[in-house]
Amino acid sequence: MKKISLALAIGTIAAGHALVAENIAPTTSPANETPTYLKQDKPVESATTEPTAANFPRESEENRNARMAWWRDARGGNLLPREPQGSRRESHRHLPQFKMENGCTSIPLEFDPNGSMFVVFRKPTTATAGEGSNFPSLETAQTLEGPWTVQFDKEWFYPTAGLTGEAAEGKLVFEKLEDWTKRPEDAVKHFSGTATYQKTFQVSGLQFPVSKVFLDLGTVGETAKITLNGKDLGVVWCAPRRVDITEALKSGDNELKIEVVNNWPNRLIGDGKLSADQRRTKTNINKYNPPKNGEHALQPAGLLGPVSILIKK
Repeated sequence: MKKISLALAIGTIAAGHALVAENIAPTTSPANETPTYLKQDKPVESATTEPTAANFPRESEENRNARMAWWRDARGGNLLPREPQGSRRESHRHLPQFKMENGCTSIPLEFDPNGSMFVVFRKPTTATAGEGSNFPSLETAQTLEGPWTVQFDKEWFYPTAGLTGEAAEGKLVFEKLEDWTKRPEDAVKHFSGTATYQKTFQVSGLQFPVSKVFLDLGTVGETAKITLNGKDLGVVWCAPRRVDITEALKSGDNELKIEVVNNWPNRLIGDGKLSADQRRTKTNINKYNPPKNGEHALQPAGLLGPVSILIKK
């Protein structure tokens, strides 16, 4: 799936009201439809306002299944996402590029696969057009190559027949990033739960202090919590799986930790191949019981990458 670009065109805003375009991010399942609607919110001083956007690539560790709570921003009465612990960690940006013409406001937008955002008209303006880029281009400054140390949750790392030492305890070295389902170890292939990736790296070609730097995880199955040099940078759960690392990145060695959590069908499929006394999952869902012919397809899982450091062009 590729990023798409489109122009949002909104008719004349009712006098004295802000218009909020709400589009809740879906899961990656194509069966889920994205609810979209327009909502009139708290009255504002002017019906002519500058647009801003907020999208939601991150969510708290306690709320990984993409459910969201909401609160009202005391400054403008607009609906904004709130994580359970109350911190405001949503991604938001100003939209300098827009045009008002014939009672219609046009705003160029870009969406990643399964992406979504609010468009909030918050600040009064007399301008009828704006210049600049709503979505500045990024370029890859560095790709993190080489081995990763991966620690799987020992309680859910099984069967371990044929594995010895640290490998039997769920600690492995991946020479490259790859789909867990492509690994030879059954305990990895059918693993469901949390696995922690760790790597020490140095940045090259950047002058410190840096203005704006991002870490992009590429493809992840399914969610990932990122910690850099001990700083919690949040959980990414939909594209783009990217976080701002400007404040955490440093010259010299950087310690990166990425905790990846996948879905549970792979473990259910794996347990279906084991005797009853070896299984650790219990469910009344029989969808993943062994089929009469062939095997169930496993879901891609883990950190697939590429993991890259991005800067503005």
